Amino acid sequence: MYVGDWNNGIVCFDDAGNYLSTYNDNDLSGTDGVCVDGRGKIFVVGCLSKNVVQLNEDGKKIGVVVKQQDGLQDPRLVCFHQKLNRLFVSMVRSDVLKMYELE
Repeated sequence: MYVGDWNNGIVCFDDAGNYLSTYNDNDLSGTDGVCVDGRGKIFVVGCLSKNVVQLNEDGKKIGVVVKQQDGLQDPRLVCFHQKLNRLFVSMVRSDVLKMYELE
C-alpha cells in the first residue's frame, strides 16, 4: 500500500500495515494522490511541484510524466485507466479533470 504524505513523500506499507519504506525526491513537493497502474508502476501527485512523478515497482523514479506546462494547476488526485492507458488528474481549486495519454 502506498500513501501520499504531504511532508515526507510516499510511504509504503505491506499487507499487514507494517512500514516498509519512504520515497521522496526533489521533483516531488506536497505529495498527495497516489495510484498504481496494475503492472506495478506508481503515479504520485506533487501538489506544490505541480506534476506527476512515475515510479517503478521497486520505488525508483522513472521520471516526471506530467508537468505544470501540460496544464496542471494545483493537482490533487490521480487515477490510471489501464484499458485506455490514460492518466486522470483532478485539480484542487476547480472542477477540472485532466486526461493524459501515456506512451
